Amino acid sequence: MKEIIQKTPWPLSRQTSENFSALGMSKFTDTEFVYGEEGLNVTHFVSKQSAWAQEFLENLFIGSVYALYGHYDKQGGYPKYDLIIDLSEFKKNNQFIQLDSNHHTIAIEDNGINFPELLEEIRSQEIFKKINQAREAKKRVLINCQMGMSRSATLAILYMMETYGVSLVQAYRHLQRYRPMVEPNPGYFAALHYHEANLTVEPPPFEAAKSWLQEFIKNPEPLSVEEKEDSVILKLTRDRGELGSAFIDFVSLLRMLNISFILLNCDGRSGDVHISLNDFKKLKLLIENKALTWEKLNEETCEQLVIAMKEACDSLKFQVSNNEQKEGELNKLILKFNEHHKEKQWDDAFETIISFIAYASKPRAGTTHFYKADFGQTPPAKVFYQSLERAGLIDLAAAIKSHVGHGFNEQDISARLEV
Repeated sequence: MKEIIQKTPWPLSRQTSENFSALGMSKFTDTEFVYGEEGLNVTHFVSKQSAWAQEFLENLFIGSVYALYGHYDKQGGYPKYDLIIDLSEFKKNNQFIQLDSNHHTIAIEDNGINFPELLEEIRSQEIFKKINQAREAKKRVLINCQMGMSRSATLAILYMMETYGVSLVQAYRHLQRYRPMVEPNPGYFAALHYHEANLTVEPPPFEAAKSWLQEFIKNPEPLSVEEKEDSVILKLTRDRGELGSAFIDFVSLLRMLNISFILLNCDGRSGDVHISLNDFKKLKLLIENKALTWEKLNEETCEQLVIAMKEACDSLKFQVSNNEQKEGELNKLILKFNEHHKEKQWDDAFETIISFIAYASKPRAGTTHFYKADFGQTPPAKVFYQSLERAGLIDLAAAIKSHVGHGFNEQDISARLEV
């Protein structure tokens, strides 16, 4: 099951999202549900389509309070469940539910600040143990809250993190694949982020994240920016009525970029993200360029990059007068690149490639300033690009050239050469 979660593709199809949007949680029908023991009936008017929950793991479903209505519908025709984990106010308003021993209630408000209470209820009621026992017995389990978006999603994500050892981001994306509207509010997502530090989880596979990150960069969410002396505060607000969450997407992006951050003032609607001024400049550059380049790095491409760098070094003795000094500098960068590759620090690995091109473009010993038109055009740099192109990595070579041509000015280049 862990492998299934880890391999979940991140981007949601437009059709899936549109179909889910069409459920229209506010579009009610005249469907009448009747519940209760003899002598006690409760009537609700709800959307028929919303009475179905989504199965995101085998025998484990997530849905809204309408899925719960369907379970208790005496007229039949709606899915039934053997175990219910209810985070809505349904039980409080329908006292007869207490007669059902398989209906467990965790009554908390969706305010984003009560994660400790949620965690305590999960532990005291042994919720995850009961879910596991039911699933092992092939019984159907429903996790629901009022809308099936925030509280139920928080519990479902936490269950996957603790049961299968997957990361917060990957658990969220897996859940979103089956129910696109899930959106833990900023307070819960921040709490899950810090709770993850207490768990042993694997980072999401980089391949699974590439297309999602690309989409976020192409269509960045608006950020409220407050610059301090050496840091930046970015405020994101949870929009009503939209699929997905700007806050979750943004925090997930920072995690994949290995950018350190602190989450503060997170509640049910918004959250503040604190990052360093240098990291903000790096992030701003990525968003302004509307394209990720380092996302093309993986095990296969990194192996070929090392070959290309070594070929560039081998060409020095034939084409560059100060070849020994330059070769020493470039070999240090190859070792640095291998270290980042080993740790799967893809953004740092890519930055090392750019520094490699800068050193390969250094015209002669002691020179740190040169015309930008020459940058990346010296013979060793050309050998590097040609090696990638011969290996069929034409897009990667073009992406690096684009980053070199548009992402840096002479000051940036000189700074790299002085390192």
